[in-house]
Amino acid sequence: MAAGLGAHEVLDLHEVLDGMINTSNHMHMYRSYVRDPQLMSILENQLQFHLQSYNVLISILQKTNYQQSIPQRHIKRIGYAQPTYGLHQPAPVSPSSSTQEIDDRDIASCMLGLHKSAATHKMMATLECADPTLRRALSQAAVNCADMAYEVWQYMNQRGYYQVATLKEMTTQTMINTYQPTMNQSLGQVAPFVNQSAMRSAPQLVSQIQHTDQTSSSMLPQNTYANYSGTTAGIDLHAGNQNMATGVGVQPFQTLTQDHNSSHGEHQQSAASMFSNHVGHHAPHNIHPAE
Repeated sequence: MAAGLGAHEVLDLHEVLDGMINTSNHMHMYRSYVRDPQLMSILENQLQFHLQSYNVLISILQKTNYQQSIPQRHIKRIGYAQPTYGLHQPAPVSPSSSTQEIDDRDIASCMLGLHKSAATHKMMATLECADPTLRRALSQAAVNCADMAYEVWQYMNQRGYYQVATLKEMTTQTMINTYQPTMNQSLGQVAPFVNQSAMRSAPQLVSQIQHTDQTSSSMLPQNTYANYSGTTAGIDLHAGNQNMATGVGVQPFQTLTQDHNSSHGEHQQSAASMFSNHVGHHAPHNIHPAE
């Protein structure tokens, strides 16, 4: 299977497998320091499951059993399904000066750190994995590590080793209530954007443009004419049709002249520039996130 792996996959798998070996070695060493039978039961069950997952991942990687999948870890809740919140006279914590001072809290904390680190590394490797079977295996392995971390945390929370500090109820509710659900549940259609500010000022703009149109036409020679039949931002300059919903882009005027000089052409374009600048510089008053 090595030929079917990318360089990034090989390097990430190297980190994952080395990490799994280190985790199992650490958990073997922890057994001699555990005093609580409940923690010992958690450690032994997790160690057995961890080694099983390692062997399955190796079989998938080496194609000895490519169709095999990583087993799913089920959290065992022993009388403490609901977490306990708040600080209740937490015991002081300091580094141990010798191995004789290592207690159950230290072992549980080390186990928790191992599982958290493994879950992070395996999920990062999953996101860089191209092989679909290997990707699913790494993803399940990451979830298993997260579940084992939570199992250890539940034990620590019950024993008072890991207490959860809380904020004031008003602070918590204020932050939560800051976020509101979106009102538009339909993503099938996108409503057209309408510049409300431009729509309100459209009648005045039409009047100004028509006035400029008449002034420009009177300045042209008799054998010169200007045809403003184009549509600008959905406004028919001759008919006065103020249909702003048809678009916000400005289409240039179609100027058809015969033998007119450049000064006349520049004056004719001033009407289009006036309208284009006005529409382009009026942002909508209300801004909403894209639905």
